[in-house]
Formats: sequence, C-alpha cells, structure tokens
Amino acid sequence: MPDPTPKMDEIARRITVHLRRMEKAQPDLGQAGSQYWCPRACPAGSRIAVRYISYQHDRFLKKSEAWQCLQWLDAGNEGQHQEVSHG
Repeated sequence: MPDPTPKMDEIARRITVHLRRMEKAQPDLGQAGSQYWCPRACPAGSRIAVRYISYQHDRFLKKSEAWQCLQWLDAGNEGQHQEVSHG
C-alpha cells in the first residue's frame, strides 16, 4: 500500500507557508525577541529541515514528525514543532 502522506517537498512547502504567515502576524516583527525571521522548511535528505530564524540552526524532523506538525498547523494551531505532541 502506498504512503498516504504527501511527498517531503510538499510537506516542507506547506509548513513554510504557515511559518511565513505566523512571521507576518508577529507584533514585534524584526525586533529582538521575534519568534520568526525569514522562516522556512525544506527537504534535507531523509528529513525536513525547519528554520524559524534565518541566522539560527535548522531543526531536523523525520517525515512523520513534519507531517504531524503540518496537520497540527493546518488545524489552525500556531507555534513551533516542539509544541506538537508526537505521541
């Protein structure tokens, strides 16, 4: 049976859309303490790299974790991957 989840590049693209939306909604955009600054997600080998602030390190998520994060964001939640229960 084929994997029902989207391909990694599609998951990453959709996460990026959410991150950029949250970036624009920040009241402190561009100031110290901003949670998002030029955020993005992209495939990185067998994982998806997520960067919330452009000058910080990537966080690497397994495809299943990134998919769960995307579903959480699609449900109207806002936040970063560590706020999602990966139970």
